[in-house]
Amino acid sequence: MNIRKQVPVGTSDFKKIIEDYYYIDKSLLIKDILDTKSDRYPGVIFEFKILRGEKEKGEVLEEKLKALARDAYKQIQEKNYEAELRKRNVEKIYKYGVAFYKKTLSVYGGIE
Repeated sequence: MNIRKQVPVGTSDFKKIIEDYYYIDKSLLIKDILDTKSDRYPGVIFEFKILRGEKEKGEVLEEKLKALARDAYKQIQEKNYEAELRKRNVEKIYKYGVAFYKKTLSVYGGIE
């Protein structure tokens, strides 16, 4: 008997996804990428922040998201997230602080 599974669109319960839906684990792909000669690939670091419980809209929301994205970027700097990439001789590293609220987001950062 051929049992067809669904694609987990809109499902956020990980246990349910791996049990009831099609799921492909690409975790080892990340390891393979990191184990390759990193001197020819740039590094990319993201820190994500969620703005919760806000009722503001427009410019007020935008400013709060910008500030939160800058805080996320500052966290990357202060906690030295790039140390492992530097050990692997990665010269070009992109760092981004990302803040979002529902479907609105703000990104701060770039290359160093």
